[in-house]
Amino acid sequence: MHLTCTQPQLYSALQKVNRAIPPNSPIPSLTAVHLQATDAGLLSLTGTDLEFGVSVTISAEVFTPGQALIPARIFTDLIRHLPPVELTLKHDEAGGEIIQISTANSRINLNGMDTSQYPELPRTKENVKFEIPINLLQEGIKLVSIAAGSEEINNVFHSILWEIDNENLNLVATDTHRLAFFTKKIEKPIESQKILIPSRALNELVRLLPSEQEKVTIGVGDSYVYFEVNNLFLYSRIVAGQFPQYQQVIPQGFNTRAQVKTKDLQEAIERAVVITREETKTRSYVIKIRVEHNLNISSQAEQIGNLEENVEALVEGPPLEMIINGRYLLDVLRVFPEEEINLEFLTSLKPVIIRPVERNNYFCLILPIKTR
Repeated sequence: MHLTCTQPQLYSALQKVNRAIPPNSPIPSLTAVHLQATDAGLLSLTGTDLEFGVSVTISAEVFTPGQALIPARIFTDLIRHLPPVELTLKHDEAGGEIIQISTANSRINLNGMDTSQYPELPRTKENVKFEIPINLLQEGIKLVSIAAGSEEINNVFHSILWEIDNENLNLVATDTHRLAFFTKKIEKPIESQKILIPSRALNELVRLLPSEQEKVTIGVGDSYVYFEVNNLFLYSRIVAGQFPQYQQVIPQGFNTRAQVKTKDLQEAIERAVVITREETKTRSYVIKIRVEHNLNISSQAEQIGNLEENVEALVEGPPLEMIINGRYLLDVLRVFPEEEINLEFLTSLKPVIIRPVERNNYFCLILPIKTR
């Protein structure tokens, strides 16, 4: 392999690919970045942990096609510290695993790894292929991923359900304490699908996607799903498992509703959880919401103190009190772009639903905390 490319291009691609490369792995080759240069004047960089992977293709002047496998951390750090100039990468596959990196003033020899040890990436043969506007996909993932479990475990409660029903795309996530739902019409009707994608992979996708008003191509296979736009290709393993019948936990209607300014409620909750955030796990971030003429927020901790605050709200329905995890509510408020939201209550023991005032394609429900 012998090529030249620019330092900014290479470093930008390495930053993206590193999102999929584990710092440590029982399979040493997974801690490396794979380079593939082609006659077409393209250099592809790939990283994977076998669950999900990222590949970025950049333009290069390729003199000799070939491949190399380079430890990702040291390679990325070295490229980062080079000046923004043209650089040369050279790897004589017949002469060992040394990769030579050179500029007009620098020459670096790096010990590479045996490319035959790099796992063969899945070649997803899609059963369904469709396109979605990038901004729609980013919005949906941001809004629902807050309800997925935070640990890097690929099970149904750390994943996002994709429901495709002809003209609608539904995204749903739950960690059993809360549930978020987002729906949007897609331009072209496609075959109905239900798949589970790890929330970690989708959150990485949101970070990596460009902000332009473009579309991302999505392909769904038997065990993998991929996303492709411009020079970026990301794939993820589909999670096996049965997502809960989430429709059964969504309250139908409400008895009490409070319309409130998102920022006012967020700031009040942020103050309230300061009091209880150091409590034991079962009482950490616990707050009380009382709905009457306005919203009354209170919290208390024996070793810290207490807080009570009123937030102006437009209330309809009978008075109601609910104990809730304030951190869960904050997660919702922080991703809401709208200035005003509705909190809808059926009873103090049923989930509260938080939804925008101006639209009905998104909501999040949070289960109350039952007290003795």
